[in-house]
Amino acid sequence: RFKDAIDEMEGVEGYYSHRSHWVNREAIKSAAKTNASWRLKLINGDEIPVSRKFQPELEAAGLLQA
Repeated sequence: RFKDAIDEMEGVEGYYSHRSHWVNREAIKSAAKTNASWRLKLINGDEIPVSRKFQPELEAAGLLQA
């Protein structure tokens, strides 16, 4: 299961951004808000969604700033 794999990432700083996305902190280049939703931009050029459920944790980490 996805959650089991994440639980094995001990010692790696990372965040859930969406139920199907977990990202290593070092892979996050920036964040952008379009309309009412956030997306994380990664160093490899990918963009992943941020769900409202995980938004508070990413805000507390200083990754989402309006």
